[in-house]
Amino acid sequence: MTSCAWRFLYQAALGRRLCLTYTAAMVAGRTRFSTFGAGASLCALSAMLAGLPACRRSDPPANTPVTVFVGAGMADALYELADRFQTETGTPVRISAAASGVLRRQLQAGAACDVFISADAFEMDAADRDGLIKPATRRPVAANTLVVVACAPDASAWQDLTPLDDPSTGKIAMGDPAYVPAGRYAKRALEAAGLWPRVQDRLVLADSVRVAAKYVELHQANVGLVYATDAARMADCTVVWQVPADASGEVAFPAAVCARSLSPHAEAFLTFIRSDSAGEVWSRWGFRRPKE
Repeated sequence: MTSCAWRFLYQAALGRRLCLTYTAAMVAGRTRFSTFGAGASLCALSAMLAGLPACRRSDPPANTPVTVFVGAGMADALYELADRFQTETGTPVRISAAASGVLRRQLQAGAACDVFISADAFEMDAADRDGLIKPATRRPVAANTLVVVACAPDASAWQDLTPLDDPSTGKIAMGDPAYVPAGRYAKRALEAAGLWPRVQDRLVLADSVRVAAKYVELHQANVGLVYATDAARMADCTVVWQVPADASGEVAFPAAVCARSLSPHAEAFLTFIRSDSAGEVWSRWGFRRPKE
């Protein structure tokens, strides 16, 4: 046991002895609560706290994991990057993937996290306003494209989003814009086309972009507004339209170190996933380099 721990136990024992003395005095009928009792309690507490300043937290070892919260659509790329980072540095990485809005709410609730990677600027801006990230560490790490995907055998290319206005197109799957960034990109594109109020009764809202893609694959929706990276992994499905960035907004994914992070490896991981070698991984999973 360290000298710091022994010192703390000694001080605690001293406080306990004072309290026991007070108890014995009560049994003997010599109760003086307003003076001796309060003094004993304060002395005991002071004695215990006196041992704390000398106890210093040691630096985390190299193999202390880095905890990363990442938007669901980036999960596959991040798992591979995490493995590479551990191979190169010896530091393991724990990945928690979900809708970016869900992850931000977990941060607000006090969840332990070292790096937050959001699927849009909206959630990262909100995290910044709430003091959940270290603003100076914020960087873009990847970019994507919003597409319309269909799994019907006769699916053919579109020229724009106008076919969504036809009820015969069927149900439209997309992320819930309340907390799924892909859903916000989709809503923005539908608003730009003047279609948002006209398709409300045919929307199938999902709790992540991955779930929206799965709805289309399983024919629970006829078409879906998802990321190009998700569409590329959908079996027997066709991208019928690539939504221009001026309609959906630039699909960019920012990352930052979390404000409460104590990890000495968080910034190193953030630097790593923006490196040229990481760029090859992002590209293989269908992502593009972001605009700086």
